[in-house]
Parts: sequence; C-alpha cells; structure tokens
Amino acid sequence: MKHAVVPFPFGAREGELVVQVSDIGEMAPVDAAGYLASFYRGGPVHEVWLPEIAAVAGAGRPHKLGLELRRTWKEIVVTAPVEAAAWPWFPCRLLVDVSEYLSRPVDDLAMWADSISKVITANPAAAEIYAIAPAPEMLDVDYLHAVENLSAAQEGATLYVAEEHLERAVRAAVRCGRPWAVRRLDALPPTLRARAPAASPAA
Repeated sequence: MKHAVVPFPFGAREGELVVQVSDIGEMAPVDAAGYLASFYRGGPVHEVWLPEIAAVAGAGRPHKLGLELRRTWKEIVVTAPVEAAAWPWFPCRLLVDVSEYLSRPVDDLAMWADSISKVITANPAAAEIYAIAPAPEMLDVDYLHAVENLSAAQEGATLYVAEEHLERAVRAAVRCGRPWAVRRLDALPPTLRARAPAASPAA
C-alpha cells in the first residue's frame, strides 16, 4: 500500500493536510481501510485523498473501498479527470479536473458546449472543478462560464495558469457569474504541472 500525509494541492482547501492513498496493492478494501485507520489513529489528520480512484483500488473495488473508509474517516476527498473511467459512487467530496476541455482552442462555441455537456452532466456532482494550464484562447468568459455552469460545482472553480497568462485569466474569470479563482501554475507540485493536457490544433 502507498500512502502519505501531504498538503492537498487543489481548490479552496489547498494546503490542508490529508492522507493521500495512491495504491492499495493487492489488499482487500476492508483490510486497507482497517490498516489506514490503525496507522493514523489518534493523529491530527482526518481526511483521506484518493486521486484517480480506479488506479487506487483497481477494477470493481473503488466503491467498496470508499464505503469502508467512511467508517473511520471524517471525509473522503476524490479527484478525477472529467472523462474518468470510474467514479466514486459513495459519499465523498469530489473535485473534477476539467483541464481537457480548456486545453486547446475550438472553432465553434455552441458545438463545443454541446459536446462537453453530454459528459459533464452524466458525471456525479462535483464539489469543485479545476483546470491546469488552459490554452490562452480558452481564457475567455464564454468558455469558462460554460464549463462552470454545466458542472454546477457547489464550492467553485480554480484555474492554474502560467505567469504570462495570469492577467488574461483574471480578466475572464472576474466576468463570470461565479468568478473562478486564479492561481499561478507554479503553485502546483511539478508532477501535477506535468500532467496538464498538451495543446493541439483547433478542434
């Protein structure tokens, strides 16, 4: 099992300490949950973070793991890409990475919005959304508003942008009905910055 106490990197609770569980290996969910409860019993950290839950628990086991963790942890935080292969169908605080939808310029706003709405509205409700290194052309109020509105994120949205795009991001974010928070890309750990979608020709 791979686990460690780390600062949570995203959104409104950035910097709060959580127990990151990145892999439970061959352990059964009930055994993994029991081990974590024992290991961190009496400690000051009360939240577990499961990044990309399908990779953490393997096929068919994420739901069971989440339910077992709920017995002993105050809150389960899950982060997932917007087109994730698996979703947490158990009570948790879900943050969705929408970087994919803002990573490259598009030619037709209406067609783009229609295509992403089919995915976003079929996903579980997100507490927050975030986007890492969006394309400069997508730092526009129409695109940002569409993603935030479709996601209906209860606790808001955050952009992580390169220094040279900071001013543009702020101008667009402040014009949204619910302004996105704007943070510097360098605030993220290097491993997370490296996972930002690569820009590609216009779709």
